[in-house]
Amino acid sequence: MKYFTNVLLLIVLSIFSGCSDGGGSNSAVTGTFIDDPVQGLGYTCSSGTTGITDVNGEYSCEVGDDVTFSINGVVIGSVSAQTTAVTPYSLFPNDYKAALNFARLIQSIDTGSVNGKIVIDTLKEQKIPSSIDFSSASFETLIETALGITLVSEEEARKRLNDAITSAGGSVPTDLNHIPVASA
Repeated sequence: MKYFTNVLLLIVLSIFSGCSDGGGSNSAVTGTFIDDPVQGLGYTCSSGTTGITDVNGEYSCEVGDDVTFSINGVVIGSVSAQTTAVTPYSLFPNDYKAALNFARLIQSIDTGSVNGKIVIDTLKEQKIPSSIDFSSASFETLIETALGITLVSEEEARKRLNDAITSAGGSVPTDLNHIPVASA
């Protein structure tokens, strides 16, 4: 009987060890998309993982990955997944206007259902044109016409974005001609 118990124990242990991830060689890193935490942005990790930012604005990729963000299939930009806090400034490090336009868009399509967080309205998101150019002079007109909304003002978007970054312990760029990318 003792032999049978030991064999059964070995079988059970081998089954559980077969479910292992290989000893932890692929560890995950979690970051947050902030303009307030943003729920509903698409992301793709360079290792192939895809997802949507969660209620806390979080995404998860493997260590060493880059992460690319998108909205309605439109690629916004990429950063190292090691970046703990991603903002519109991170995705447009050399284009302050584009960063603000992206902030204006996500703030304007916020469902408003969760205070202190942005929850992307999927019905409005589906209307975002695939040809959107965040640095275009006609950005505001194009988005307002396509979505049937009025975008928040640049001043309001900047204030809300900067307040969210500061509240999260980050720093707001002072040189608007070159916006640094945060690193872990």
